Amino acid sequence: MKLSEYGLFKGEMQVAGETEEGVYERLGLAWVPPELRENSGEIEAAQKNQLPTLISHKDLKGDLQVHTKWTDGANSIREMAEQAKTMGLEYIVVCDHTKMLAMTAA
Repeated sequence: MKLSEYGLFKGEMQVAGETEEGVYERLGLAWVPPELRENSGEIEAAQKNQLPTLISHKDLKGDLQVHTKWTDGANSIREMAEQAKTMGLEYIVVCDHTKMLAMTAA
């Protein structure tokens, strides 16, 4: 078989390539997320169905850098905290800039 940007081919016939998942399936592999594609054993892990689980948004507990309207953000601390709670976050860290920076000057 031959793999190119046009798909997976057996001879001249395309056997997969409409989706990435289809290519991996045709090769008998678990789909490898782009974040894991580093030529560091991910193909072997996919063959054994032992790919690591990636962190997703649902795993996040907080945001370590938010800016309020006190400097260059668009919302108040209260609004930021309420939105964080709505998103299921447990904490936020406000990192407003000093008023002396050009980006915060009105």
